[in-house]
Amino acid sequence: MKSLEERDRALIEAAGAAIRRNYDGENFHHTVGAAVRCGSGAVYTGVNVYSIHGACAEQVAIGSAITNGERVLEAIAAVRGKDGSELLPPCGSCR
Repeated sequence: MKSLEERDRALIEAAGAAIRRNYDGENFHHTVGAAVRCGSGAVYTGVNVYSIHGACAEQVAIGSAITNGERVLEAIAAVRGKDGSELLPPCGSCR
């Protein structure tokens, strides 16, 4: 398996930091964090929003990037768990 570049490790860490700051597993509201790296090099984060329709963490992070004027997305990472240590594949909506 190819090793990760430092900027990819930083992206995963940003996703982990987002969920560590916002984790709410007791009510199942925020259990996944995501980070997206844009063509500008900026990184935007998000957490899942639990509701009847829900929004996955990846969608929230991408929405944040778009809201801030970004149009080129390079990479995205998602993690779960209170400590943000479990790297996730794209969710069913994001595949």
